[in-house]
Amino acid sequence: MPTNLTNETISSTYTQLLHVDGGITGALKTIYSGNGVATGCLVSSSSFRSGNVILSGNTISTSTGDINITPTAGGKVTIANIDITGGIIDGVSEITDVGTISVEGGAYTKVESASSSSGTLTLDCDTSNVFTVTLTENVSSFVLNNIGSGQTVNVLLTQDGTGSRTMSWPASFKWPSGSAPSLSTGAGEVDLLTATRIGSSWYATLIKDFS
Repeated sequence: MPTNLTNETISSTYTQLLHVDGGITGALKTIYSGNGVATGCLVSSSSFRSGNVILSGNTISTSTGDINITPTAGGKVTIANIDITGGIIDGVSEITDVGTISVEGGAYTKVESASSSSGTLTLDCDTSNVFTVTLTENVSSFVLNNIGSGQTVNVLLTQDGTGSRTMSWPASFKWPSGSAPSLSTGAGEVDLLTATRIGSSWYATLIKDFS
């Protein structure tokens, strides 16, 4: 494969990804691979563009829109360290073993709403750490699924227009002074549950009657 090309096209009719070894200088127009699918183009000797995404040196940028990194089923994206400045990571289900995460600016968790059914309230803690629940019945079973040890969950519990809805706490919940609290009972009253999972136990507090 020649390595000095100007305004030329490299293509491959094979299904495998085209590999260029030894570096390329000049302005390469387009790289094709996998049955002639356009993969991207070199916009300079040190910059590669694919769609609106530009890889230049140690920087990935985009001329418009979002940058999406989507591994195949069962795959993962591994990053040694994350430094977020003026941007958003949205829709990421899990980031693990990344070393130091530095965030300049605000960071937030998407708020998920949930409701009980037949006395059971189930929260999927793989989707968020923050939930809102309007209580329309007594909850006899409170289930938190997909928990990571060290995860903290905040649940805003609001009584409906009837009020006096009750909550039965899981046996794994541990409370200050060992005393499990009751919910506020007035119609429309709001309580905030905060619970952190360590090992097999939840360490929980309930702040009552926000107004």
